[in-house]
Amino acid sequence: MRQLFIILFTLAAITTMAQRQPGDRPAIASVFGRVLDGQTGKPIEFATITLVSARDSSIETGGVSGVDGRFKIEQIRLGMYDVQVTFIGYEVKRIRVKLNPQEGLAKDLGDIRLNFVVNEIGTAVIEEKKEYMELMMDKKVFNVDQVMGATGGVATDILETIPSVQVDVDGNISLRGSQNVTVLIDGKPSALTGSSRQAILQQLPASSIERVEVITNPSAKYDPDGMTGIINIVLKKNKLAGFHGNVQLTYGTGDNYNASLGLNLRTSKFNIFSNYSFNYNDRFSRGYTDRLSFATGDIQVLDQQNRGNRVGFGHTIKAGTDFYASSTTTFNVSGTYNISEDSDNDSVFNKLSYTTGEFLSAFDRNSAGSGNRNGYDLTAGMRKELKGKDHLWTIDGQFSSFDGNSISDIENIILEANGSYSDTAPFFETNASDDQTQTITLQTDYSKATGENGKLEAGYKLTDRNMLNDFYAEFRDTLTGNITPYLDRNNIFRYTEQIHAAYGTYGYKWERITAQGGMRAEQVFTESKLLDTDETFVNDYFALFPSGFLTYKMSKASDIQLSYSRRINRPNTRQLNPFANYSDNLNLRRGNPYLLPEFVNAIDLSYSIKKESTTYIFSAYVHDVNQVIRRFKTIDTLGVSTTTYENQAGSQNIGIEGVVNLDVTKWWSLNMSFNGYRVNNDGTNLESDLSNIAYSWTGRVMSTMKFNNTMQLQATGFYRAPENTVQGRMSEMYFIDLAYKVSFFKGKGSLTVNLRDVFDTRQFSFSSFGRGFEQESLRKRESRNLFVSLSWRFGKLEVGRERRGRGEGNSDGGGMEID
Repeated sequence: MRQLFIILFTLAAITTMAQRQPGDRPAIASVFGRVLDGQTGKPIEFATITLVSARDSSIETGGVSGVDGRFKIEQIRLGMYDVQVTFIGYEVKRIRVKLNPQEGLAKDLGDIRLNFVVNEIGTAVIEEKKEYMELMMDKKVFNVDQVMGATGGVATDILETIPSVQVDVDGNISLRGSQNVTVLIDGKPSALTGSSRQAILQQLPASSIERVEVITNPSAKYDPDGMTGIINIVLKKNKLAGFHGNVQLTYGTGDNYNASLGLNLRTSKFNIFSNYSFNYNDRFSRGYTDRLSFATGDIQVLDQQNRGNRVGFGHTIKAGTDFYASSTTTFNVSGTYNISEDSDNDSVFNKLSYTTGEFLSAFDRNSAGSGNRNGYDLTAGMRKELKGKDHLWTIDGQFSSFDGNSISDIENIILEANGSYSDTAPFFETNASDDQTQTITLQTDYSKATGENGKLEAGYKLTDRNMLNDFYAEFRDTLTGNITPYLDRNNIFRYTEQIHAAYGTYGYKWERITAQGGMRAEQVFTESKLLDTDETFVNDYFALFPSGFLTYKMSKASDIQLSYSRRINRPNTRQLNPFANYSDNLNLRRGNPYLLPEFVNAIDLSYSIKKESTTYIFSAYVHDVNQVIRRFKTIDTLGVSTTTYENQAGSQNIGIEGVVNLDVTKWWSLNMSFNGYRVNNDGTNLESDLSNIAYSWTGRVMSTMKFNNTMQLQATGFYRAPENTVQGRMSEMYFIDLAYKVSFFKGKGSLTVNLRDVFDTRQFSFSSFGRGFEQESLRKRESRNLFVSLSWRFGKLEVGRERRGRGEGNSDGGGMEID
C-alpha cells in the first residue's frame, strides 16, 4: 500500500509538471517496455518511468509499471528524451530515445534490468529523497526528516515547524488558530494523547517521528473529532529489505539530552521493526501577572511574579511485526510504550494592595512537585484483498492505557509590607492526583471499486473510553501541627464514553471531475460521576456528520477542490471535572460537568498549481461553530479568580491560507506559509458585552541551502500577530531557528548543530478583562538552546530479493490513507 501511495504521488507530480507548452510538436509518439530485477529477472511492480526533455531537462510525462513489470506511455510529443526508470532501493537507469517519423514513433525499450544498490563491502545506504511537503487528496504530509531545526527536540518542536500549526508555552496545540484539533498517533486515538497530551508530546523525542499528516477537512470515513481537523503523528518504522538500523545522540545546552535507536529486519514473510528513544530536559520558566480587581468597590492590585524550573525525562519504545500470510493477506501486531518522570520547583511572589498604596497582604508560595506517567498502545489488525479491482477488507483493534500521578508539597510564607518574613508560621499543604485512562477501539472497513471510475467505502467503529481522576489534598494546621484533609477539595471523578459509529462514502471520477460524498452516524453515551458526592451527569446524543468533496482538474498542473464536513469537539475530563485546581490559590481552575459538545460546519475551497519547480496551494475556509467551548474567568470579592469552561453561543471563523514550495536554485529551496483569519465571537449568552470580531494572521518561512552533497543550512522564522479573544487579547509572538548539517562516510553519518530561538523572543503575553477585573500576564519558558546531534545508519541489505505483490501495501501500519 505504501509503495502504491508513493507511486500515486510521484505520478501526480509528474503529470502536474507536464503542462504542455505552446508549440507545433504533435503528441503522437509512445514508449513501452518491461522492468525486471537485475539479479532474479522477476518483474518489478510500481517502478516509476519519467520522460525528461534532453533539450531543457523539463519533465514531459511519465507512468508506472504494472504487476508484470510492463509499462506503456502514449501521447508523447515528438523530440529527444532521457527515459529514467527508478524504484526504491535500486539504481537509476537512463535511456536516451529520439521520437520522430524517421527514428520511429513507437519505441520498444525491451527489458530494463535494475540492480539493487550495494557498495564494495556489502553494506548499503538507501536514502529515499522526499519533499518536505507532499499534497495528497485529503491531507498534507510533512516529512520531518527534512526539518533540521527540530533535531534534538521533542514532538512539540516538530509541530512548531508545521504550517498552520502553533504550540503555546504550555504545549497546547492549535491548528488555523483553534485549539480544537484532534491529535492521533499512527492514525489512531491514543491514551498517550488524551488529557495529558501536552506532557507526553513534550517528552516524545523528535527523532522517533517519521512524518506529520494534517487533515483540515476529513471525510466521513474518519472520526469527526477536532473542530479544525486532525494532526496525525506517524512514528518511525523502517521498511527496507534485510537488517538495518540507525542511532542518534544529542547534547543540548542547559542539560538537555536525546538518544534514539531504530532496528528493522525484513524477510519475504515478516517485517519486524523496533524503535527506542530517550529524552532528558531541564528548563526554567518565568512570568508575571498584574491584575486590577473592582469587585469590592475599592480597586485592589495583585502583583504576582513567577519563577520555576522543570526537569523531565522519558523513554518511548515501539515494536511490532507484519506477517505476509499470502500475496493478498497481511496481519500486523504492534505496541508503543511510554514512561516519563518529572520534577518541578516553582516560586510565586504574591502581593495584594489598593491603588492608594495601602498594603493588604503578601506571601511567597513555594512548591516542589514530582510526577510520573506511563502508557501503552497495543494494536492488531488484518488486511485482506478480495477478488476484483480495489476490493479490500480490514479489521483493526486497539487497547490503550495511560496512568499518571503527581504530588506537590506547597509552602506559603507570610511577608510583611517591607518584604521581610513575618513571625506567622508558614502554611503547608500537599496535593496529590492520579489520572487513569483506558480505551478500547474495534473497527472494520470495507472498500470496493464500482466499475472503472467509482469507489464505495463503508465501515463500523466502536470506541469505549473510561477515565478516572482521583485528587487528594491535605494541610498542616499552623497551631496544632495536625495533618487535616481538605474535605471540600478532595474528590474522585469518573467519566465514561461509548461511541458507536457507522459510515459510508461513495466517490466517482469523470474525465476532469472527481466527486465524493459520505455520511457518518454516531450514537454516543456519556456519563460523568463524582464518586464522593454520588452526583451523576448524563449526556447521551445521536449525531449525523455528512461530508462532500468535489475536485476539478483544470489542467495537468492545477486543480481546484471544494469540500464540506460537519465535525464535533467533545469536552475532556479537565473541562468537565467541577472540583477546583488550587495549585495557584489566587487563580483557580475548575471544570463544568454541564458542558455540551460543540459542532462545526466546515467549508474549504482550495486551489493548487505546480509550475516547474514551484508548488502553490491556496485555500479559503469558513467554520461556523455552535455551542463553542470557551474559558470563562470571574473574580470574587477576595480578589481570587476562577477560570472555568462555558458553552458560548457561537462563532464564525473565516480565513485564507497559502503554502508555497519553491526551489529558488538547485541548492536553495523555500517553504513559505501564511494563514489569515477573522473570528466573530458571540458570547452574549454569558454576558451581554462578550462579543467581538478578531483579526489575526500567522506566517512561517523555512529556507534550506544545500552547498554540496554533504553540507546544508536551514533557517526557520515564525510570526503570529496579536489576536483578540472573548475576554482579552494575545500579544504577538515570533522566533527564528538556525540549523547546520554535514554528512560524512557516504551519507551514513551526519552531524547537526541546531540553535533554537536565536534571539530568545519566544514568549506568550496576553491581557484579559471581564466583569470586575483587568489583567496583564506574561509567561516564558527556556527556549534558546544549542543542540549538537550525531547520527549513524548501518545495516546489510539482501541483494536481488523478491519483491512482494499487492499484499505488501499495509506494512506502514500507521498512515491514514485513501486508496
